[in-house]
Amino acid sequence: EIERIAASKKTGANGVIFLPYLNGERTPHRDPYARGVFFGISSFNDTGDLLRSVYEGVAYALRDGYESIIKLGDRINSIKIVGGGSKSNIWSQIISDNFGVIMQRLSVDEGAAYGVARLAAESSGIDTSSWIKVTKSIKPISSNMKHYNKMIKLYRKLYISLKERFQELDEMNKGG
Repeated sequence: EIERIAASKKTGANGVIFLPYLNGERTPHRDPYARGVFFGISSFNDTGDLLRSVYEGVAYALRDGYESIIKLGDRINSIKIVGGGSKSNIWSQIISDNFGVIMQRLSVDEGAAYGVARLAAESSGIDTSSWIKVTKSIKPISSNMKHYNKMIKLYRKLYISLKERFQELDEMNKGG
């Protein structure tokens, strides 16, 4: 139901941006004081906009980490996805649109166990390339990519403008 409601809202969540820093942030900011924020809410927004903004906000945070990685090396053309979040069509699409790469959903459900088994097999000389079964490919949508490229700039500015406020809030919560 939540996914259906979020998917029914347009890209950009009607102007609502969610900063998903519920327990601080580690990549790329390393900021234990950062906290979650809904920005841009008006009387015209509804629950669906807030839900969509959560999916998008997490995708923006993932994009920050992704862009830190690609700065170190080659461009990535596709990303294999497994586990809980990968089962969400809307979230997979939002991440694909943000990263500008194809998301390939794999047939395995347990990513960590699969990864360990694959590492063990490959270190024993076993070819595991046939183990990978792609069940769905999610391609980025050009118009959504353009919109998210604009939105992430504001998302990043929000963190910068709130960084000191997060620390102030922490001090107040400690009784300072």
